[in-house]
Amino acid sequence: MKGIMDWVFPQLLVKSLASLSPGGFSGPPPVDQRADDIDLTTNSEALPLHSGAPCSIESRRESGTDTTTPQQVVEAASQPCNHYVEGRKTDPLARIEDLKIKLFRLLQRFSLSSDNLLVAKVLYRIHIATSIRAEPPDRVRNTRAKAIAAAQESSGSPELDFSLRILVLGKTGVGKSATINSLLDERKTITSAFQPATDRIQEISGSLNGVRVTFIDTPGFSPSSTSSVRRNRKIMLSVKRFIRRSPPDIVLFVERLDLINMGSCDFPLLKLMTDVFGNAIWFNTLIVMTHASSSLPEGTGGYPVSYESYVNRCSELMQHYIHEAVLDSKLENPVILVENHPQCVKNTRGDAILPNGQVWRSHFMLLCICSKVLSVASIITD
Repeated sequence: MKGIMDWVFPQLLVKSLASLSPGGFSGPPPVDQRADDIDLTTNSEALPLHSGAPCSIESRRESGTDTTTPQQVVEAASQPCNHYVEGRKTDPLARIEDLKIKLFRLLQRFSLSSDNLLVAKVLYRIHIATSIRAEPPDRVRNTRAKAIAAAQESSGSPELDFSLRILVLGKTGVGKSATINSLLDERKTITSAFQPATDRIQEISGSLNGVRVTFIDTPGFSPSSTSSVRRNRKIMLSVKRFIRRSPPDIVLFVERLDLINMGSCDFPLLKLMTDVFGNAIWFNTLIVMTHASSSLPEGTGGYPVSYESYVNRCSELMQHYIHEAVLDSKLENPVILVENHPQCVKNTRGDAILPNGQVWRSHFMLLCICSKVLSVASIITD
């Protein structure tokens, strides 16, 4: 399976991102995703790409004498003229730069590097979608956005307007509720390894570094059997009705890494999900594999298998069955490894780390942030 650094959600938001073009994004937004469901309130401190710039800077740029430094840009942007403020509300390029500023603020807030290859590819996809209208060069705009983001984070103003709404699906006992508790770093919902811990759809909200995160926790599905189909379909239809009111930004499908094999990868369940929600449910779905620090099974001949090869094999197996369910072999869903055990190994900062050295909570937030940024960008430029 391709690693996350080898691609940036080429099919995660298929309808809106797979066919990026300089003039915009083809196709409708992702499933249940609408522009009016995402708060894209612009803030006057952010600098636009070109036509919406503060008066003094804009006049120098038009005359070819613009030698503005990033610091001057930040200072000037805090004192915009009236047409600048109004223009930003309707100018797609200005809204895109506001979105980039939010992205850089989020990266700084979660101690994530802006030089991360995943971030670079997200910015590149946005660049491709806006390049036909964008001036000055993209590298200049990114530098300016970084400078403004750093200044805003330093001053704490304006307040960062970014939230995540995440739908969580999966079978009973795979760790859906435990993952929510781990991410919010508090016991928000009851967990159980042997019986359903969630008996109704419920919203669980919290704050992560000032970012509002709302999880839609759902009752666990039963393993596929003749007797469970009706119950699983009933749960799915209830979830479908629930998310119509306020669609999620991201969908998580949760499975246990230590139980994924040829016998437990539940294809009938994946097919039922596809039938009820439609193929589009998978376009913005991340695959979460819990129990990521569990002991690995023995390989052929009793020899141990490497962690990377085992994870790759399980990821390929999950993706194969999703392909079979949607009849689309091009779809690729990013995989997030999760360990919720309280005795999980931690680094010196107290962050839970996996056997491969990955800080899984930071990686989770990076994927979710990049996913929503791409989704919002597709709506702006559509």
